[in-house]
Amino acid sequence: LIYVDHANEAIAAVHAGWKGLVQGIHRVPFEKRLFDPKTTWVWVGPSLNGTSFETQADMWTQFGRAADDPKFFRPVAGSPTKRHFFAWDYIRHEFESLGVELIYNVEVDTLAAPAFNSYRRNTRAGATGPTPSNYCWIGFR
Repeated sequence: LIYVDHANEAIAAVHAGWKGLVQGIHRVPFEKRLFDPKTTWVWVGPSLNGTSFETQADMWTQFGRAADDPKFFRPVAGSPTKRHFFAWDYIRHEFESLGVELIYNVEVDTLAAPAFNSYRRNTRAGATGPTPSNYCWIGFR
């Protein structure tokens, strides 16, 4: 997540994986009043989402009431203990509840986009060994 507060001339980058989202890391810049939601633009970069983001109960139950909201967690067909996590919808909802008016999501799913290395994709393809790293995804081709 990239935060740009144009009125206060502040910028921040926050990595918000699912564990960070559970802990509310994405809300910290606003809760600590480092950024003003009314003057901040939040950019959501490439990430897992939706049917690419299959979770089990040990993960989705940590989201409290949101775990039962089908906007964020939808059952995986044929598997009652698994759900798909629609992280982009969850993040948008969270920021809107804080009063952030400008949220831009590049809507790039890192599992579906072959330009990004993916442990999940490589494992499904039968790869063994370490997953290569992405050195940079901002402006890198």
